[in-house]
Parts: sequence; structure tokens; C-alpha cells
Amino acid sequence: MAYSSLANQAFHLFHFGLSFVLVFVLMPRWLFRAAPGSGLDDAISRYIRMVCFVILWGYVLLILKLYEALGFLGVVLLVALFRRSRSGPTRHTVRATAMALFYDTIESRYLLTRAWRRARLSVREWGGRFRARRKGWRPVDVAFVCLVLAVLGMVVYVRSADALTNPAPAMSDGYVTLAWMKYVDERILFHDGIYPQGMYFYMSILGKFAFIDALYILKYVGPLNAVFITLGIFYTLQRWTGRRDAPLVGMLLYGLFGYLLLGGDWVRQAATNSQEFGFVFVLPSLVFLDRFLEFGHPVDLETAAAGVYVTGLTHPLAYILALIGCGSVLVAHWCLPGPFIRRRTWQVVMRGVASAGVTVAPVVVGYALGRRFNSSGTSFAGATATTAVTTPALNATDWLGVAAIAVLLAASAREVLRRGPHRVWVAGGIFGLAMFLVYFAGGPVTHSVVLIARALDMWAIVQPLVVGLAVHVLMTYARVLGRLPWLRLGVASGLFAVSLAGPGRQPIVPYKLQFADDVSVYLRINEAFRYRGYMLVANNEEYALVLGNGYRMDIGQFVKTYDPAKPPLTKVGQSQRDPQLAPYVFIYYPKRIFEVSPTNSIYPIEAPLYAQRYKDQRALRTWLTTYARYHPLHVYYEDQNLIVYEIAIPQTK
Repeated sequence: MAYSSLANQAFHLFHFGLSFVLVFVLMPRWLFRAAPGSGLDDAISRYIRMVCFVILWGYVLLILKLYEALGFLGVVLLVALFRRSRSGPTRHTVRATAMALFYDTIESRYLLTRAWRRARLSVREWGGRFRARRKGWRPVDVAFVCLVLAVLGMVVYVRSADALTNPAPAMSDGYVTLAWMKYVDERILFHDGIYPQGMYFYMSILGKFAFIDALYILKYVGPLNAVFITLGIFYTLQRWTGRRDAPLVGMLLYGLFGYLLLGGDWVRQAATNSQEFGFVFVLPSLVFLDRFLEFGHPVDLETAAAGVYVTGLTHPLAYILALIGCGSVLVAHWCLPGPFIRRRTWQVVMRGVASAGVTVAPVVVGYALGRRFNSSGTSFAGATATTAVTTPALNATDWLGVAAIAVLLAASAREVLRRGPHRVWVAGGIFGLAMFLVYFAGGPVTHSVVLIARALDMWAIVQPLVVGLAVHVLMTYARVLGRLPWLRLGVASGLFAVSLAGPGRQPIVPYKLQFADDVSVYLRINEAFRYRGYMLVANNEEYALVLGNGYRMDIGQFVKTYDPAKPPLTKVGQSQRDPQLAPYVFIYYPKRIFEVSPTNSIYPIEAPLYAQRYKDQRALRTWLTTYARYHPLHVYYEDQNLIVYEIAIPQTK
């Protein structure tokens, strides 16, 4: 079945969706208290807390060598039983609660019927609430909803099209991500050195319950993260403004005009990277922190803290962005203080200190296991520019963000002087100003390569937020616009139409390191021979794909190791077949050597590798010619770029 076929994608998306619903929708309902607010608030809160739960317990189970689907389910069951034993008016032991549930299950004749009735009642109640709300809708409200859905559909399309049609991992980081996810599956911690493993536990647990090739998890999680970032912007603006137009502007700006914000990093929206995974949790955490400081509900604090923990366990830049955002919200509440602000601030500070401990804990564990920091991550984090660094040239969207910050700061000053209610304007103004300074001056002042390369990504998250909040300010003071909903709808529709006329409508296609058919052949081989044993003789990109399923040998090593004139796959200098080989060996002979564009920033790194591959190609051609003189050579697959030869080794009992 072709990778891009509807049947293939439907099958794997269905499994991926079931796994996601089980782990991040159903399990949180057994584990956590409900969050105050709407059902959406509760769902997002449970999702954030569940991701934190998965990562923290993933570390614990992996260290204990118990990291398997059953081990994770056991932890979920024990925690759920403990919570249930403490939830009623009378506290019971976990054992008593478990026995009560067991006997209730086996003795209740109507257990399934009762569960079905409860489900039907819940659906009926939700339908009633929806119908009651719909009665107050006007045609303009329906039009706004349709426009939001259309924008969301385009956001999903441009980010997922490549993942659904091309099986090759996106960007060079894709292979590292896939390999590290599989190391976690194999219960190997910090295989390539200490580096935050949060996203890899997230992907691994999805794979354990999806029962599909890890490559599909890799391909789906990246676009999902990018869509969640966009939805996070919409959710934050909707909760902070109570409007529909401001969130829609923010979603449009990041979702479809993001190529103006991100420049060359726009391609990362369709790739799977831990930085973007960490960004998912930044803005929703600020929403729950703001609600806690205002209303004091402990679940809101739990959610905000869990979101910050996840960023710390995932990527340093996401953690820094979350801390700056939380600090901005805290300062805003001190500028316009409410009741109990001192006590709640103390609670927030304690959670902030705890987040530092949670972030550092994996490093301590890694050193205890004898690991050191990942060399490439350390070199990148500590690198400094050796030449003069100039401030970045500001484009139109940057100036739009600066203007929005100016509007927010002006409105914030008025709010503080008049003790107004709009703390989010103050928080947005401070957050936006801080991140603009990091983007504009961080690189030139520190000469840090990290800030020079990645401060743009953090600034791009904040820009839609401050622009959306500035729209809210204008709508608040220009009251006449509030009475012209069709005008606001027309402006939003016009922005959407402009986005469809530009590059934002085109699917994002990250660069690849190999042909799509190379990966399709791997999927075909793995499906047919995974449980019979196989080895690929191929380039190093296949290592991450094959890891955990089969074996791989480099082409150059293979040619030097085995004598083509002797019985199939006999080592040079020996007379018997290599007994350690898998029963089926597939030799990738590249007709064309895949090369990234010479304009790509990684081309200088890959160029020596390409030169070696041309040498290996010639050596393999000679080896295959000699082998064909003495033995039959079966062609397993062939296209314009690749021939795959199959050698089946006779097995002796």
C-alpha cells in the first residue's frame, strides 16, 4: 500500500488518533481533578497535566527499566485508585478501593448498561447546552464560526500535506528525533548524551498505544505541534479578550502569515522538533496562571506549573519563553493587585523554583548514570559569534509587533493610573517588550549563536499575541467598531483572502536527506520481514528507520567485509557464510546520489559525505557485478533512483 494512499493514511491516522484519545483525553479524566471554567478549559488543563505526567513517570519507569505500555498502565491505575480513595467524604486505602471496584465490576449485572446510559445522558446534556447557546446566534455569529473553521482547515493543510504524502523524515533533526524516540522505547536513557527527553517520551507513549511504525508518529507529531501552537494563540487571545476577532487575527497572523514572521524557519512548522513542542505549552500556561492569580483555584496553578515543567523538560528556549511570560503576568497582577496577591505570588514563586529543580533533575540523573551533555547541543548552546553581530533588519510584521507593543504599553499606563480591569494588556505589553528586546538586542549584546539563530522563533510566538491584544484595545476604545460586526467580519475575511493569495496557502515542504521512495521501500520491507529478521545495506539515514526493527550495515563496510565470489555473504578470508547475519539481506544500490540544495545551510556539512557515497556507489557496483557472475541476484525493487537487491540466506536447523 503506497504511503500517500488514502487507505494507508486513514489506517495510521485512526491508530494515532485512538492512541491520542486514550492517553491524553481518557486517562486524564481518571487521574486529575476538573479545572474550573468551560469544558475546553478543562480539556486543555488535563492535556497539559497529562503530558507532564507522561514525561515525569517516563523518566522514573525508564530508570527502573519498567518503561513499557503495561508498566505505564500500572502507574495510571495506581494513581487513579489513590485519587479515587481520597475523593469521597470518607477516605479508604488504595487496596480497599481496588477491591470495591473489582467486586462492583464482577457483581454488577448492569455495569455496561449503566455506563451506556451515562454516556447518552452526557451527550444529551451537551446537545441541550449547544442548542440553547445556538438560539442566541445571529447570522454574523455563524459566519464568524465558519471563517474560523476555514482558517483552521488551511492551517492544518499547509502543515500536514507534506507529512501525509512524503515518508522521508523532515530536516536533518528528523532522524535524530526518530532515533531518540526509539532509544526511549528500548529503555536507553541519554544514548547520545544528556539532552531534554520530554518530547521523546511523548512520542514514545503515543507509539506504544498506536501499534504503528514509529516513522508515522514522527511524521504526525510535528504538524500536530504546529497546529497546537496556532490554536494556543487563538485560545489565549479568546480567554484574555473575550472576543472573536482578536483571536482570529492572531491565528491568521501565525497560521497563514507565519512565513513573514519566521522567515527561513517557516519550514520547521512541518517538521518535528522539540523546540516547537515546548512552545505548545507556553501561552496556555499563562492563561491558567492569570486565572489563578485572579481567582485562586489550585487546579489552575497546577496546570500552569505543569506547563512550565513540560517546557523545562523539553527545550531550554521554550522554558525561557515560559518564565518570561509568567513573570510578565505576575508583574501585571502586582501593577493592578487583587485580593490575596501576596499569598498567591508566594505559591507561584515556589512553583517556579520547583520548575528549576524539575528541569535540572534529568541532568543529575544523567551524570549519575555516567553520561555527559550531548556534544552537538552543548557546542550549539555555548557557541559565540566570532565576527561583529548586527541587529536584525526589521520587516513590516516586526514593525506591526512594535506598534502593537506601543499600543499595549500606552493602554497599560492608563489602566494602572485608573486602576482598570485589563491586566492582560499590562502582561502582554511587558511580555512583548521583553521578547522584542531579546530578539533585537540579544544576539548583538551576547554574541550567542543560539539567540542569533532562534530568538526569531520566540518573537514569532509573541507577535500574534500582542497584535491580537492591540486589536482588543482598539475595539475597547473605538466602541463604534463594536457595533459593526459585519465590518469586522469583512476585514477578517479580507485578511484570509490575502493569505490565500500568498505563499501562506502553499504546503510547507521541509528539506529532506533522501528520496521518498527510499523510505517507502523500508516500510514495505519492514512490514513483510520484521518478524522474520532482515538487514539493510544502505546509507546512514536508514539507521534511525531500521532501529528496533532490523539491522543496517553501511555500504562501504559491507563491500569490504564480504567476498562476492564465495558462497553468499561469506566474509573475506573465510569459507563459511556469516552465521550472525539476519536471514534476509537487502542491498540498496543508488542509481542517483541524493543531495540537498547547495544553498541549504547544511550542504557544507553533507558535502564530504556525498563524495564518500559516490566512491561507495562505484565499489558496490563492482561488488554486485562480481557477485552476479557466481550467484543469482534477485531485484526486490527498482525505480529511477534506486535498485534494491534481495539475498535470502538459507537457514540450517
